Amino acid sequence: MKYRIFILINTLFLCSTTAFSRPMPFAETTRMQSSAGAGVGSLLITEVSLLNPASIVFFNDSTLYYHKGSDQIENEHTDRTTDPNAGKTEIVSITDTSSPLKGGLSYQYQNNLFGKRKRFSTSLASTVSPSMAMGFIYNHTEENSELYNETYGMFTVGMTKVYSESLTVGATIVDPAQSKPEYFKYTIGFQYTVNPFIDVIADMGSGDVANRTKESFHMWAVQLKSFDSIYLRYGQFHDQHSNFKGTSLGVSWVGPKLTFGFSTK
Repeated sequence: MKYRIFILINTLFLCSTTAFSRPMPFAETTRMQSSAGAGVGSLLITEVSLLNPASIVFFNDSTLYYHKGSDQIENEHTDRTTDPNAGKTEIVSITDTSSPLKGGLSYQYQNNLFGKRKRFSTSLASTVSPSMAMGFIYNHTEENSELYNETYGMFTVGMTKVYSESLTVGATIVDPAQSKPEYFKYTIGFQYTVNPFIDVIADMGSGDVANRTKESFHMWAVQLKSFDSIYLRYGQFHDQHSNFKGTSLGVSWVGPKLTFGFSTK
């Protein structure tokens, strides 16, 4: 079995406004942040317990990932009494591909302007056909935020389809039972390889079935491969579901067994 270790040195999340009574943003890996949150249609392994559980089926590596990030506020209001730079995020995850039913485990801790959250996630996935996989994530969450002060469970269902070496497509439904309606959303995304050095990544979806445009969101990113082991990413996002929009940047170095990454969003 091959093992690869991913380590994030630091992550910075910048926001200019706080949307109270809105869903608390979910934790994101460095890779997700650097691509503006897009990646449902990408073949990702460390994100299988946070984003789309199905893509792990197409890997033979097992991974260990550690992430540490911080929050800051731009245009801080003079009446603010709390420390605007106290926010932080930590993620520890491990994935295993040694059995036919592949999956991952992760622990996520968030403390930001929206509140605090501790989450334990487990994911499992299997093939439906040689080019298609499906899986699910179960989240056990302890949350103290603008909307919830309780412990609850929630599922995510995901699908990944490989159409060719250049195109992969994926879809997810977060909380299909709508046990926490504010967190319910459905997403479809793709990753297209333009050439060996350029990838285009895009996701779109909504948090409302009846009125899709009311809580719609979209995000896209371009990934550039520089030399043999350095990846540069730039992305943009507009999320009416969480009332955020902005840009992202990231860089990662990918070695045979060790990867480092940095992102800002």
